[in-house]
Amino acid sequence: MQYDPNWNPRAASVEATVRGQVFSIQSTVAGTAATTHVVNGTQAADRTDTIAPDAVFLPSPFWGPFDALAHRL
Repeated sequence: MQYDPNWNPRAASVEATVRGQVFSIQSTVAGTAATTHVVNGTQAADRTDTIAPDAVFLPSPFWGPFDALAHRL
């Protein structure tokens, strides 16, 4: 997880092996556009979504992002 000095998200990535196959998610944020690249075995997909400028990434079950949320509360 990468955040700017104001705890706004800039990037997130998760890499794993699921049933012996590579699985990864990489997201980057530019303004209110979040672009995500997903690899699941031999398949890949890209997607861009509009998000709020003060969005918080909470990729459960990973706990690190909750640090950013705690700083805002």
